[in-house]
Amino acid sequence: IDEASLAMVTIAGSIGGFACAFVTGPVELLKVRQQVNEKKTGLRTVSLVKNMVAADGFSGIYRGLTATLVRDVPSYGSYFWSYEVVRKLYADRISCSVVEVPGFVDFLAGGVGGCLSWTIIYPIDVVKSRLQIKGEGSVREGFFQCAKRIHRTEGWRVFGKGLGLTVARAFPVNATIFYFHGLTVKSLNVLQESD
Repeated sequence: IDEASLAMVTIAGSIGGFACAFVTGPVELLKVRQQVNEKKTGLRTVSLVKNMVAADGFSGIYRGLTATLVRDVPSYGSYFWSYEVVRKLYADRISCSVVEVPGFVDFLAGGVGGCLSWTIIYPIDVVKSRLQIKGEGSVREGFFQCAKRIHRTEGWRVFGKGLGLTVARAFPVNATIFYFHGLTVKSLNVLQESD
């Protein structure tokens, strides 16, 4: 895989992240709102959506979308880029093609990709979650305004709070995803070649 291919992988991952944000944004908003439900009433998802739309209109379900986009575009771009870089480095080292790397390399590359992408975007995720926690009908706050307020009231350390656990989870989750992705692709290639 050459530099142009790495650029294409990064761009493709970033575009995928852009598209995903329109799905993950509302879902994460609902999750965050349910987690911090102050009334502890156990609002069902449908009731929560109705309340949000009643208070803020349909756009209410997209609260924090800009922050989700700011997070997901670089996250997915760096995720796929780092996965491919690790695979390429190993392939170059043992003089084979990237498609021939063993499964443990896919496992390692996936884990590295997940850890790197979360490390890069974690402070953005903190701001995104804070924006989404704000209740229905509240005054909207911009991304940078929210980040400044968080820094002013809680300091810089809050932007990394929980990162260790997130990265500890990211490695095995993403390693497993890419290991089985690679295994499946290789198995399908063998089946295709045997036809």
